[in-house]
Amino acid sequence: MQRFLIVLPVFLMILATSLPIVAGENPLPEKSVFYKGNWNIDFGIPLYYQFTTAADGESLKTNRFPAGILVYLRSPYNIGTGLEYYEIPLEIMENRSGTRSKVSRTMLDLYYELAFSYFTVALGGGVGETVIKGDYENLFNTTPSSQVYLKIGGSIPDLIRIYLSLHRVFAQVEFRDYNYLLETGGLMASLGFGVEF
Repeated sequence: MQRFLIVLPVFLMILATSLPIVAGENPLPEKSVFYKGNWNIDFGIPLYYQFTTAADGESLKTNRFPAGILVYLRSPYNIGTGLEYYEIPLEIMENRSGTRSKVSRTMLDLYYELAFSYFTVALGGGVGETVIKGDYENLFNTTPSSQVYLKIGGSIPDLIRIYLSLHRVFAQVEFRDYNYLLETGGLMASLGFGVEF
């Protein structure tokens, strides 16, 4: 099932890109805000994560930067898909000593991008799963998660671009033995670069 979810957005993007050719329309329209004319691949890293405050007023805390990678592929028709994997170290105080627990998240994204001369703006969303790893992983189930995000990039035409993305993540991890949800959603910022081909 997970392999299917990874392949599906890529298939849909390629299908949408090829529809004008199949329909007999001009496959190479003039470049515009809605048609960039070439493929683009972006690589990014998460820079910052802040957990959402739960209904009881408490929130998880992290003592280090998140670690992982974000990869996005955009078609000439500005439809893109992405795959994100990152981990957020947790600062859990027990007798004033931290543990090795972390929140691990995988996301599959779909987005649309408006490409101007020297900058781009993309709006997207994603679905995936969140799991607790480390000292407490046996206490929690793997839980579905989702997100919406905004990606803004500045570019040197036909060379390279740098982007910043802001993500609003929705995720609550379920305890295995009783009915309680741990709030792991939050706000994430990432930085990356991309090349066109």
